[in-house]
Amino acid sequence: MKFIDINTEYKIFKKDIDFSLKKVINKSNFILGPEVKKLESKLKNFTGSKYCVTTSSGTDGLLLALKALNLKENDEVIIPDFAYVSPAEVAALLKLKIKFVDVDYDTFLIDPMKLKKKITKKTKVIIVVSLFGQCPDFSKIKDLIKNTGIILIEDAAQSFGAKYKNLNSCNIADISVTSFFPTKTLGSFGDGGAVFTNKKKIFQKIFFLRNHGQTKKKYIHNYVGLNARLDTIQAAILLVKINKIKKLLRLRNLKAKNYFSKLKDNKKIILPKIMKNNYSSFAQFTIKTRYRKKLINIFNYYKIPFTIYYPKVLSEQKPYKQKNINNVSKILSKHSISLPFSPWLNKKDQNRVIKAVNKL
Repeated sequence: MKFIDINTEYKIFKKDIDFSLKKVINKSNFILGPEVKKLESKLKNFTGSKYCVTTSSGTDGLLLALKALNLKENDEVIIPDFAYVSPAEVAALLKLKIKFVDVDYDTFLIDPMKLKKKITKKTKVIIVVSLFGQCPDFSKIKDLIKNTGIILIEDAAQSFGAKYKNLNSCNIADISVTSFFPTKTLGSFGDGGAVFTNKKKIFQKIFFLRNHGQTKKKYIHNYVGLNARLDTIQAAILLVKINKIKKLLRLRNLKAKNYFSKLKDNKKIILPKIMKNNYSSFAQFTIKTRYRKKLINIFNYYKIPFTIYYPKVLSEQKPYKQKNINNVSKILSKHSISLPFSPWLNKKDQNRVIKAVNKL
C-alpha cells in the first residue's frame, strides 16, 4: 500500500499520456510549446478565470504573484500559521513583513475572526491557504478587507477542483495559485503550477515575469523576472489528466465517503469537517486525534503509511521564527495525521486502514 498511489494513475492513463508525450518529443518543442497555451486555455475554462499563466511550480507561482504587485520591502503580508512553507518562503525572499494568523480547529483553515485582529493599515496582502482540498470562508474574509485595497491571494495548491458556494477554487481571490506536484489532484510528472486572475494588468505582468521579464519582443526585458516556465512535456501530461479531472474528483469523494461512513463511530478521532456549501477536492484525508502516538504505533505495526501535515507550525520554523500565540495551529500540529488516500486506493487497502484506525 502507498500513501498516495500515483503509479496506478499512470498505468490507467498510459496510452493517452504516452501518445501525448511522443508528440512533444517528436517535435522537440520543449519550451513554451503549443501544449502550454492549450493547457492554460483548458485551465481557464475549468475554473472560470479570465487569465491563466502556467509556471514551473506552485511556489514559483506564488513568487510571481507577489512580484507582480509592486510591493516594497517590509510591506505586511498575513499568512496562516498552519500551512506548507511556500507562502512564508516567497514572502521572506521578497523581504516582506510576515504576520502569522491562527486557523480554525474544525477545518484547519484560516480563522476570519482572528484574521480581523491581525489586519492593520500596513497590511498589503493576505494569503489564504485552501488546505486539504477545502476553501476557507471567502465571504467573511472579503467583507473584512472591503475597500481597504488589500490584495487577496489564494494558495490553491491543495484545492484544484474544489468549490466554495458554487465558485471554483482558483477563481475567487484576486490572484490564485495552484500546484501540479505529482501527488496533487491534478498532478504532473514533476514540478509545475499555474497562476489565475481576472485582472488583466496582473496577468500581463506575471506573463512577462515568468519568462525572464521579457516583453513580446525577444531579448527585450522590462522587468527583473524569473525562469519560471512550465515545461511542454509537463503540459502534455496535464492535458491528458485535465480531461479526466471530473472522474478523479468523483473518485476522491467516493473514497472520502467510505472513510466517513466507517470511521464515524470512532470516538477517539475527529473526522474532517466540510463546511456547508463547500465541495472538497480531498487532496488528503486528514483526521485529528489526541492519541496520535498510539495510532502511529498501530500503523507501523500493520505497515500502513501515513503523513503528518504539519509537525511544526510556520512561526516555529527557524527561518520564520516569531513569538505567536497561535494555539490552535500548534494543537493541530500535534493532533493531525493523514491517512492513505488517492482516487486509486482499493477497497481492500482502505478497509485495512479503517480497521487499524478503529483499533484505537
